[in-house]
Amino acid sequence: MTPESLSPTQVAGRTTAIVTAIGLDGPGILSRLTGRVAALGGNVLDLQQTLIGKYFALVMLVDLAPARLDFATFRDDLVREGESIGVKVLIAHEDAFRAMHRV
Repeated sequence: MTPESLSPTQVAGRTTAIVTAIGLDGPGILSRLTGRVAALGGNVLDLQQTLIGKYFALVMLVDLAPARLDFATFRDDLVREGESIGVKVLIAHEDAFRAMHRV
């Protein structure tokens, strides 16, 4: 592989995940999800959130390297956190997301 063929996450030496969450709006959703990411040792690199009517929507880019957790453990824990506050959480490796959207 040449450096040009590597994804940005491989070049930077990071394992990154794209986290999406959606559900009825309520107090503390962002705090709970980002707090759980931090508690697991992840680092939020970027985040966008919005309200669409009565719905809360969130997309986060999370660096998992500091967490020293495997992807499945991180995913399962964050999904459970979302369930506990009534929010559907989906998580994908950034590289898998990029591959799905490559032409």
